[in-house]
Amino acid sequence: MWFLKSKATDKGVEFCYFPNCRVLKDLRSKSLEIDSLAQKSLDAKWVTLEDIRNSLRYGDVDFSKSNEAYRKGKIYVIEGKTTNNEEITITMVNYTNKVLLEKIERNNFFLPKHLQKQIFLVYLHSQYGNSKALYWGD
Repeated sequence: MWFLKSKATDKGVEFCYFPNCRVLKDLRSKSLEIDSLAQKSLDAKWVTLEDIRNSLRYGDVDFSKSNEAYRKGKIYVIEGKTTNNEEITITMVNYTNKVLLEKIERNNFFLPKHLQKQIFLVYLHSQYGNSKALYWGD
């Protein structure tokens, strides 16, 4: 068995026995098109195509949200990470001859505390009027 694995590795052949590996390998093997929504995330520069490639190699397919018929293809949701170790969720549509990168979302994205405070005060002001009487404790 080691001999076969060694020969396969030398030739660039990859054996995928588990469903997660098979799906990711299939998605990697097709040409990639990028939807405008996904392109906006890439343009914002918090995620790169390298992050997408790494997620398609090392990520986890969320089968509870995947393998459903969608726009004449099948939708797949992949949990991955950026090079900055931020968790991301990638939504792709798998067609017979291509893959559409539809959406990239940040997971566990938190605003810095000073921005949380500003947003909270704006919200309170919009709901209750004068926010000067409010106390923000640290």
